[in-house]
Amino acid sequence: MNTVIIADSSFAQKMRTYSMIALGVGALGMVGAAFLDSGRFLAAYLLGYIYFAGITIVAMFFATLQFLVNAGWSAMVRRIPEIFAGFLPIVLIGLIPMIIDVWFSHKLYHWADPHIYQPGPHLDEVLASKRGYLNPTFFTIRLGIYALIWFMTYRLIIGNSFKQDESATDYTPTRFNMKRSAPFVLLFAMSLTFAGFDLVMSLDPHWFSTMFGVYFFAGNFVSTLSLIAIFVVTLRRQGHLKGITDEHYHDIGKFMFAFTVFWTYITFSQYFLIWYGNLPEETLFFILRAHGNWQFLGYGLVFGHFIVPFVTLLTQNNKRNPAVLIGVGCWILFMHFIDLSFIILPNFSPTLRIGWQEICGWLFFAGLFFFMIARQLATRSIVAVNDPYLKESLELVS
Repeated sequence: MNTVIIADSSFAQKMRTYSMIALGVGALGMVGAAFLDSGRFLAAYLLGYIYFAGITIVAMFFATLQFLVNAGWSAMVRRIPEIFAGFLPIVLIGLIPMIIDVWFSHKLYHWADPHIYQPGPHLDEVLASKRGYLNPTFFTIRLGIYALIWFMTYRLIIGNSFKQDESATDYTPTRFNMKRSAPFVLLFAMSLTFAGFDLVMSLDPHWFSTMFGVYFFAGNFVSTLSLIAIFVVTLRRQGHLKGITDEHYHDIGKFMFAFTVFWTYITFSQYFLIWYGNLPEETLFFILRAHGNWQFLGYGLVFGHFIVPFVTLLTQNNKRNPAVLIGVGCWILFMHFIDLSFIILPNFSPTLRIGWQEICGWLFFAGLFFFMIARQLATRSIVAVNDPYLKESLELVS
């Protein structure tokens, strides 16, 4: 197969145009939010950042996992999540406001405020017992470690995958990836878990859940699969992924179905264990989200994040239907926004509040994300043309 580049395609051009519009609208809205309410601005920033950072990091995990298990079916689609990983520089730069917050403003992470540790009426004894972990210095060090792991994954795994495009006879880059993928998958699991603890769960530092890391991963993984499905179907319709067949759609659909169930299982398990244990320090999370109309988002997640995609993807025909994959993929991405809003925003408002500030925060990062993807599409082959498993993927049958 020849190298496929779509630098001048209408698809890439439209994506670049729409991403610039989203970026402009989002940036203007974020500037307005910063002037009106800096606390709400930071919450909206965090919501948009976590949404697209999670997809980017999990896209790298998905690509690395294919090398670990020597997957043949995915050779035709693996380059799509690798292109998503091109957003990583923005992910790394985007950590800076969180570091600034823990050192100076404390509007996102109030555990970083030194006043709550001073003797007197403001002393928080619970947080004082966690200060060995929740302190600005260790927080900054941990974010630096996560950033290093993600950067090394991109350079050594994703970079090697791109390097394989240069040779049809020397498979050294792929063999290296197969050897390196095991430790990087382990490091990914640890880094994403603790990043979820640090960036999201610590917004409410009194609450804790040992299952939160898996819950955070599951939501990001099913969303990443949905975005992969949307791009694969769209690029196939544009005539750029001619090797994609209904079998690839079916496999992607099965993944989406399986991880929809997995997300539901983890979400219910977390709720059930906290409800059954009935410990005050654990129930705070759900008590806060059971009031102020936040509970309607919870009900919506049961219906929208589980029932709708579960029923839609239950049949084989729907998994092989490109229109259905795009529809349910867009729906899951929308529900992922609702899910993250349900996790993040109640920490900043006792009543349901999703307004233009939060939408602009999402639009800002969406514009950056899709602009970076459009640039990658203009410079990268969208097929791993010299992958040793490409022939197997082209001949995929159920």
